[in-house]
Amino acid sequence: MRLTALSALIALAGVAHTQTVPAGYKVETVVTGLSLPTSMAFIGPGRFLVLEKNTGIVKHFLNGISQGNALDLAVASDSERGLLGICLDPDFAVNGFLYLYYSKSNVDGGSWQDNRVEKFFWNGSTLTFVQTLITFPSDGSQNNGPNHDGGIIKIGPDRKLYIITGDLNRNRLEQNQSATLISGVGGIIRLNLDGSIPSDNPFTGYSDNKVWKYYAYGIRNSFGMTFDPFTNKLWYTENGPNSYDEINVAGSGFNSGWNKLMGPDSRNTLNASDLVYLPNAYYQDPIFSWLATIAPTGIVFLNSIEFSAPERNNMMIADNNNGNLYLFEMNPARDGIIYKPGTEDTVADNTTERNLYRWGFSFNSLTDLVIGPDRFLYAVGIAAGKVYRIRPVDYVAWPDTLSIIRGLLLGGNTKSLEDSDDDRLKLQQGAVLSGSNDAPIQFEVSATSTVATTTQLQVMIESGASFNGVQETVELKDQQTSQWEIVAQSNPFSERVLTVFITANPSRFIEPNTKQIQARVSYRRIGGVTQGKWSASIDQLVVKVHE
Repeated sequence: MRLTALSALIALAGVAHTQTVPAGYKVETVVTGLSLPTSMAFIGPGRFLVLEKNTGIVKHFLNGISQGNALDLAVASDSERGLLGICLDPDFAVNGFLYLYYSKSNVDGGSWQDNRVEKFFWNGSTLTFVQTLITFPSDGSQNNGPNHDGGIIKIGPDRKLYIITGDLNRNRLEQNQSATLISGVGGIIRLNLDGSIPSDNPFTGYSDNKVWKYYAYGIRNSFGMTFDPFTNKLWYTENGPNSYDEINVAGSGFNSGWNKLMGPDSRNTLNASDLVYLPNAYYQDPIFSWLATIAPTGIVFLNSIEFSAPERNNMMIADNNNGNLYLFEMNPARDGIIYKPGTEDTVADNTTERNLYRWGFSFNSLTDLVIGPDRFLYAVGIAAGKVYRIRPVDYVAWPDTLSIIRGLLLGGNTKSLEDSDDDRLKLQQGAVLSGSNDAPIQFEVSATSTVATTTQLQVMIESGASFNGVQETVELKDQQTSQWEIVAQSNPFSERVLTVFITANPSRFIEPNTKQIQARVSYRRIGGVTQGKWSASIDQLVVKVHE
């Protein structure tokens, strides 16, 4: 299945769509007016690059505002060819390197020379060429596409470069059709960041060194790949011909089965024993399949504290054909998913079963999903020429600075305040002057809102004290008067969650220019000084801004 025909894209782009996501979330358009965008990458807070398929242009944006073109490559653009994939070097903040996958030509829309991955240097405004890492050239003895180009590239947790190539309609060993002849495409390539082949690739002992670059093979085509941040497992989406699109988890040496198998082995005429196995290769069924093709594309794990259950840490997948987003809940071992009733056979056999996993819809067609530095979900709409942002309606202003006024730090930091995860900020009482009313434990945090005005603030603190009779006081700073205002007081001896809603002029606590919110938390003994040391621990302190 092709990503889509250009004529279909142009027709779709003129159709009005209202994007729909579950209650509690909202969709914002961050960028519009793009020409067939395929992929994006954040290079800093609010700063990102977007690839355009047919123009070969890498566009630069800051907070949704164009900063010009970072690069213009000459690309072949027929069918699925073009500027397709981007990823940052793991040391990008230091060395400025990133990688692009594209279909090379002498001129935009010209004759195809090869698909390739190249390294570039970011100087703050433009990209300059550094090195060609790998090419997938034309071969007169085989098919050369123009579809099934793949194009997604990622850096793995092992600091290796992973590249998905489609099969270019070729039909050799990597397609399970020959025991010796190599097609050169149709799998996941794994390289060192200088383009060399890692010695621990699964097939480096094979007699033909043309397969040494492979991590996995037997892949028809793919537009999505990611790594589970908890297990480091590689997951990817795979496109079938007219049935059985797939979600796979690929380990070293994985053979996905194409072009003898798509979907579960049990549903095919041929079976796994009919595949061509390189030494160290193995086959396993897809984790999930769609009987009717949807052209799955981007895949991402929602490893973001902005998302709550059931979304957080689970898997989101986009599709091209329907403009849907699908949410898959991971099983406890995170080596598969929790299947909805009726899909325990691992296949969505009809629209009803498909929609059991549908989380969002009416996005026209989507190609890429990315979690941004702001921890929101970004989606690239190829047909609409847009970048969308999906986030909670109630925005959490997470603590970004921490100042300890009094007390001894026993453990934790600003990040400890973000989530209810038993990672605690722990403070022991500090010295105060005799007769002083100062709290022996006191700290301040600041956070940044997305808006300057709001109808409601929600302050939530999960805390506890090691000694009974300790009073906790939570204050917010009135940005209009510069005075601290008490919003809550309690006795947190037994750890508990305290939630306070502020609806009377809550905007006074948001600085209108910087959008900063400041909070102060104090702990003191009720009824005078006691002997011995006591402490306070805070598992979470956040402010939610309602829009």
